[in-house]
Amino acid sequence: MKFWDIRNFKDPVSSFLNNTHWVWQAKYNKVYSSLMITCSSSTIARSIIFGKSNKNYDLNNTVAQLDYIEFDDSVYSIDWSANDPWSFAAISNGCYLHINEIPSDYKYKIMIDDN
Repeated sequence: MKFWDIRNFKDPVSSFLNNTHWVWQAKYNKVYSSLMITCSSSTIARSIIFGKSNKNYDLNNTVAQLDYIEFDDSVYSIDWSANDPWSFAAISNGCYLHINEIPSDYKYKIMIDDN
């Protein structure tokens, strides 16, 4: 995955290897900016936790990647819950919907790091 500054398309701001398949969506968490979820043409929904460097979250500093392997088909779409910052939904091309949650050990670390 590559992240670009729309004012300068010459070089990406950051890039990292997230998946071996096409990434359909990547969404940051609205409450905790260190969390991002992705879905791809593989059968995996993935949450990524970034670490801080100089008090800002750094896209090149991945602390953890959590894989949610529940699908038999490509994971087509994802979105964070509107009410719970730790939950997200993923849907596959076969119309299977899974609700997932960030594990407690990661939640507490993220909450402490954000303060």
